[in-house]
Amino acid sequence: MKLEAVDRKNPDLICVATVTNVIGNYFLVHFDEWDDSYDYWCQDDCPYIHPVGWCAENGKKLNPPNGKQRVGLVPVDFKVCQVASKAVTGKPRQRPTEIPIKRIALTSPQSG
Repeated sequence: MKLEAVDRKNPDLICVATVTNVIGNYFLVHFDEWDDSYDYWCQDDCPYIHPVGWCAENGKKLNPPNGKQRVGLVPVDFKVCQVASKAVTGKPRQRPTEIPIKRIALTSPQSG
C-alpha cells in the first residue's frame, strides 16, 4: 500500500512510502528507496501518514524516491486511497460502490 508519509526526523519532508508489514493495528512505514533505518511503526490514526494525493490536494511538496522528478503520483488502486484516507480522517474515502477491505500481512518481495 502506498502512502505519503512525513519523515519524523525532518517533519518538513513528505515522501513516497509503502506499508511493508502489518501486525494487529500497527503497520510499518518504509520510505521508498530509503534505508530501513528511517522506517517506523504507527497506527492508522498517526498524523504522519497521508493518502496518495494528499500533498497535491493540500499544496504540499511531495518528495519522490531519491529526488527523482515525477509528474504526479496516481493511486493504482482505489482501495489504497480508501485505507489511507481512513488512516488520516477516521473514515474511508467515499465512492458509489464500496469495496470490502481486509487487513493482510505484507512481506517484502524476495530477490531472486
